[in-house]
Amino acid sequence: MATGWETVSTHFMRNDTPYGGGRFRIKGNDVMSVRLANPEVTFKLTAESSEPRRPEPTEAWMNDTGELLNRMTISFFRGTIDGGMTRQFQQVGQNAAWWYSPDWSVQFLSTSWMNYKAPDAHGGDAPQTTKL
Repeated sequence: MATGWETVSTHFMRNDTPYGGGRFRIKGNDVMSVRLANPEVTFKLTAESSEPRRPEPTEAWMNDTGELLNRMTISFFRGTIDGGMTRQFQQVGQNAAWWYSPDWSVQFLSTSWMNYKAPDAHGGDAPQTTKL
């Protein structure tokens, strides 16, 4: 049964880390993408770990949910399927929205970042930064 989908590439942006899911658009051979990525977390070797049966992050912040959320990044890429992608923009943030013109000559990218390590504010609100 045919699905109507076609495999275009199996190695596209494979070496760009940290990897994260994203939204993309393809027009012919041209591609643009907005990607949200978590920070890279690495673990100590078993011999270096205080509890060898339990994975232990190499740095303390890697075991802190608030720090992980604060270090998420949003990236915007442009390029081609054949020639690769170039990062045009990168910003810390946990959420993004984008708009582009029909001819792709104009792109708007809005990012938002909330400080998950900030002390509790009155009413439970946390500081948030939004950029366009």
